[in-house]
Amino acid sequence: MRTIYRSFRQDPVVWTAVVLSLALGTGANIALFSLVNGLMLRPLNVHDPDRLVVLKPVSGIEQAWSFAIFQELKNNRALFARSAAWASQTFNTEPRGRSSLVNGLFVSGGFFETIGVDAARGRPIDEDDDRTNGGAAGPVAVISHAFWQTRYGGREDTIGRTLLLERVAFTIVGITPREFLGPEVGTAFDVAVPLGTEPLVRTPALVNLPGVLWLTIVARLEAGQTIGDATARLRAFQPALERVDRLTDPTSRLLNEPLELVAAGRGVSPLRDRYRRPFVVLGIVAALVLAIACANIANLLLVRAIARQRETSVRVALGATRRALVLDLLRETSVVAAIGTAAGALLAWWGSAALMKQVVVSAGTASLDLSPDWRVFAFALGVATFTLFASTLLPAIRAGRMDAAHALAQAGHRIRGASGYRVAHLLLVVQIAFTLALLVGAGLFIRTLTALLTQPLGVERGKVLVIRVEPTAPPADPDRMLDLFERIHEAARGAPGVERVSLSATTPIGRTLWQVRVEFPDLPGSLAEDDRVATANVVSPDFFATFGTRIIAGREFRATDRRKTPPVAVVNQAFVDKYLAGGTAIGRRVRQVGFGGRPSVDREIVGVVENAAYLSLREKRRPTMYIPIAQRFQPPPVAFVSVRAAAGAPALLADRTIDAISTVTRDLTFTVTTLSDQIDKSIAQERMVAALSGFFGALALLLAGLGLYGVTSHVVSQRQTELGIRLAIGATPGRVIRLVLTRVALLVACGIAIGAGLMFWAAPLVATLLYGLAPRDPLTFALSAAIVALVGIAAGLIPARRAARLDPAAVLRRE
Repeated sequence: MRTIYRSFRQDPVVWTAVVLSLALGTGANIALFSLVNGLMLRPLNVHDPDRLVVLKPVSGIEQAWSFAIFQELKNNRALFARSAAWASQTFNTEPRGRSSLVNGLFVSGGFFETIGVDAARGRPIDEDDDRTNGGAAGPVAVISHAFWQTRYGGREDTIGRTLLLERVAFTIVGITPREFLGPEVGTAFDVAVPLGTEPLVRTPALVNLPGVLWLTIVARLEAGQTIGDATARLRAFQPALERVDRLTDPTSRLLNEPLELVAAGRGVSPLRDRYRRPFVVLGIVAALVLAIACANIANLLLVRAIARQRETSVRVALGATRRALVLDLLRETSVVAAIGTAAGALLAWWGSAALMKQVVVSAGTASLDLSPDWRVFAFALGVATFTLFASTLLPAIRAGRMDAAHALAQAGHRIRGASGYRVAHLLLVVQIAFTLALLVGAGLFIRTLTALLTQPLGVERGKVLVIRVEPTAPPADPDRMLDLFERIHEAARGAPGVERVSLSATTPIGRTLWQVRVEFPDLPGSLAEDDRVATANVVSPDFFATFGTRIIAGREFRATDRRKTPPVAVVNQAFVDKYLAGGTAIGRRVRQVGFGGRPSVDREIVGVVENAAYLSLREKRRPTMYIPIAQRFQPPPVAFVSVRAAAGAPALLADRTIDAISTVTRDLTFTVTTLSDQIDKSIAQERMVAALSGFFGALALLLAGLGLYGVTSHVVSQRQTELGIRLAIGATPGRVIRLVLTRVALLVACGIAIGAGLMFWAAPLVATLLYGLAPRDPLTFALSAAIVALVGIAAGLIPARRAARLDPAAVLRRE
């Protein structure tokens, strides 16, 4: 250890650079792997997770099931040891005023026993609790450990207390263990209630609509039962499920294909499919950063070995063996690798939490278990081992090739020339190539984000406040419900600072999709089945003016468009292009096909508006029909009050608008956001990829620049005699600078050429993550190459200028 300490003191700059390179390279990889482990690999913290399976069709397209199908499966106890079902639901815990939302689950009786979770306090939900409107104990709830801590401060008297959910009192009967976050990885649950209590908190209750698909079905296999055996039993039972399915929904085609069981020991998560490709891309990016760090470390160690060649020559001449030289190098680098990896682990601990904030779910930021487990430790050890050997291989080979004859020949002379730097130059070319590839990727992702943010949306994102208004006791009569919403509309319009107000069933870039079936009575021929479905929204007058959506032809809705006046509709340009071949739409009739016993309605198209984003910024603009809220058979159970600010930030209008609406009635709950926030959440994935790829690209550029500077500085140092002679015989400082920069430019050019070829081949692999530009976009390639060239020349210019200031007389005297 004393020798290692002395070595560190002799070359503190080199070893500090090595530690930093290691920390940044390993930290980035461990942080990303921790996130992938938490989302993709880590099993649920339950008993025997390997025995859990979920039900799905072979195609894997649909994983939601009706309550009737679940009941049929649950009643057949010969299939599995146990079965259960759940559905996610957001609950409001406030009786009125601003809502306070928590992540909830509707669960079947015995759900926790099936999953394999014991209550840390109290008891789980049992079969008796899962009855219509609650069992003998009334409506009960089980809460998570995190919710127990944040809501109740971890008080021991929490069991038996009342929790208000959607204005219904539930008795808390149990608290789950700290390590159980829920069955859906990425979304931590706060409270679970029995399926049987759903009619108390939701109207209409889905348990009373047997054909609605909304449940995830999970089963626990019997001891020794394989997934294949259970799947065979399930398929033998499938005809009974098909009969139930046809009885509850005669048009259903859900069970037209075989069913299968899929391992669910790692839980279920829609985030996995959404983030799988981005994580693969970011994993490759992090691996390239690690490769650049390894090349940088190898270069630093090679440069250090060349600088200490005289000392090494003397050691060999005195009898030091190759094995001793290599072991000394490995001992030094092993200590540094341990320090660098430890520093990287600390960076990863902070970085993984920062990364998780970039993963967004509908309820906000994802919740994942990022605590280190054996996978993270094994990955960290593997990264450290790889880095150690990858960065010391070439220096060790060089040390092992030193022989006594060469040592004696060199012992008394100063090392001249740059022949020893050929390998270092090759490593620099590799670093530059990888750096260019990372910068091109970062440029593509950043330009994708820019294209999404700057595209025409058909709405003005920065001026609209969105308030979800839900009556706590909605009137059963449609006319009274409409009257309530219209009074809310009028009250909001009178709030200070409000320019315009509208009501609607959903908002642009919202999470709700409304669709209607359409026909055209005055057009020959009939539409194909898949073409009959159009996107829809139910809106009030001033909706388009509130959101800044331009009217192309005709008019917006008026206050006179009511139930007793001729039915009308406004459509967007995509609707006209698809159904009317881009022709004249004003005055044409479109039939809104009835369903559920409701009659069809023929509507006259009175206006055409520009296309506006509906669910996503990426999607092609949907053909959309807008219907007056006063002409809908049944007003929506909740309404979105959209407020356009006359000036300033729309969020500042929230309290004023809620106060104004509350004068209508106090029996309302409000959930507040802005249109800008909704848009930002919709592009969270693109923002994460752009931010992380940009960070990794900048890190790679920094490492490559430092490596180029370090090697060039040492080459200039070793060539001082040659450069001094050139200056002595008349070379100008400018000529010396050009001489040094020519070599640097050659290295940079070679690296750029190789990196451009690599990314030209690999760019189509990220095509699905791009928007608005080609994967081989010339401008992105050119800008990235220019940045790498500028950084490379800047890194070489500093030692070049130092060489130009050499004093020839002083250099020759030293020789």
